[in-house]
Amino acid sequence: HCGRRHLLLMKLLYTCMVYLGGWLTVPISWFSPKIREWRQGRKVFPSPKPDCDRPVWIHCASLGEFEQARPVLEAIREEFQWPILLSFFSPSGYRIRKDYPGADQVIYLPLDTPANARCFISTFRPRLAIMVKYDLWFNHLQACLNENIPLVLISAHFTSGHWLFKRWARPFRQILMAFNRIFVQDESSMRILIEHGFSRVIQAGDTRIDRILQLPDESRALPVLEEFTGPHPVLVAGSTWPKDEGLLLEVMPAWLDQGWKLILVPHDIHPNHIQDLETQWSAHAMQTMSHFNHGQPAQVLLVDQIGLLAYLYRYATLVYIGGGFGAGIHNTLEPMAYGKPVFFGPRYHQFPEASFLIESGSGQVIHQPSDLEHAMHYFKDTPQRAHCREQIAFYLASSQGATEKILAYLRREFPRME
Repeated sequence: HCGRRHLLLMKLLYTCMVYLGGWLTVPISWFSPKIREWRQGRKVFPSPKPDCDRPVWIHCASLGEFEQARPVLEAIREEFQWPILLSFFSPSGYRIRKDYPGADQVIYLPLDTPANARCFISTFRPRLAIMVKYDLWFNHLQACLNENIPLVLISAHFTSGHWLFKRWARPFRQILMAFNRIFVQDESSMRILIEHGFSRVIQAGDTRIDRILQLPDESRALPVLEEFTGPHPVLVAGSTWPKDEGLLLEVMPAWLDQGWKLILVPHDIHPNHIQDLETQWSAHAMQTMSHFNHGQPAQVLLVDQIGLLAYLYRYATLVYIGGGFGAGIHNTLEPMAYGKPVFFGPRYHQFPEASFLIESGSGQVIHQPSDLEHAMHYFKDTPQRAHCREQIAFYLASSQGATEKILAYLRREFPRME
C-alpha cells in the first residue's frame, strides 16, 4: 500500500515539474531564441498526415540521437514498409531534420503532460514505439503501456550514477521494466540493468557504427579543402564552443607558424559568432568556407556552413572535438571512421567510444592548453598515428552489427504486425 502511494506521489511530482517547466519557458523565451523556437514549435498539437497511419514512432532528443536511430529507421522502412513518425525534443534536431525524407512525418514531441500523452497516442495510434539512448518521457511511455503499444529502447547507455538508479526513482524504473526489449551499447550498461532486475536486455552495440563505417566510401573530395590543406598537416576542430575556441586560440598560433593548418567548425554558425571568430583570428590568415578566395594564402579555414563536418575529417592529421567543457562532447565516431587521433574536453564519460579512445591510447583528454600542446607533439609523429588507425579499425569492426541485431528481434517479435 505504501509502495503504491509512493509510486503515485512520484508520478504526481514528476508531472508537476513538467507543468512548471512548461510555464517557465514563457518568461525564458523572451530572452532565449532557442526556448522561443521550442515554444513556437509546440503551439499547434500535431495531427497525422494521411500517409502516416499506424506508424512506427521513433523519438530522438536531438541530432545525436537521430544519428543513432537513423540506421534502424531506414532499415525498418525498407524491410517492413511501415510508416515512420519521427519526433524530436530539441529545436535543433527538428529544424535540421524536419524535411528528412526517410520519415513520413517529423514533429516536435508535445510537452509530457498526461493529457498531451493520451491525446498524442490516441491520435497517432503507433504500432510500435522506439526510444533512443535515454530520452524517456514517462507520461508518453505510460500512455503507450495503457494502449498495449510495444516499447523498445535502442542504443541505450547507462552508468551506475544515472538518476534512474537512485532510490527515489523506483516508480520510473517500473516503467522502464515494461519495455519489451532494451538494446544497450556496451557490457557495462547491460550489467547495470541486470543488477537492477532488468532481464530483457541485449548488448547490441552502437547503431551509429554501422553508418559510420560507410563514411569513408561516401566521402567526396572538396576542391576548397584540397586547395586549402595542400601538403600541410591539419588540425580539424569540430563542433567547437567558445571555451574550446579560446583554448585553440592559445595553442594553435605557434603551430600555424610551423606550417600547420586549422579547419575550425564552430557549433554555432550564427553570423555574430562567425564575426567574433574572424576578429579573434584576425592576426592569422583566415578565410571562411562561404567566401573562400581561391589563390589567396590562408592558415585558418572557418567553416560557416552545416552538413560538411563528417566529410572534413578525411583532411585531418589530428582532430579536436568540442563540447567537452559544457554539456558533453560531440560526435567522436565520425573522425574515428577515418582512423584519426581525437582530443576532447573532460566531459566525455557518457560516450563509450570516447572511453575507448582514452584506454587504447588513440585519443587524449584536454583540461588546459598545455594538454593540447603535449597531445599534438605526441601524435604528430607517423608511428603513433598508425597505431591509432589499427586500434580504431579493430574497435569499429568488432562493434558493428547493432542494426541487424535490432532488426532480427523485430522480425521475430512482429512478423505480421498490421
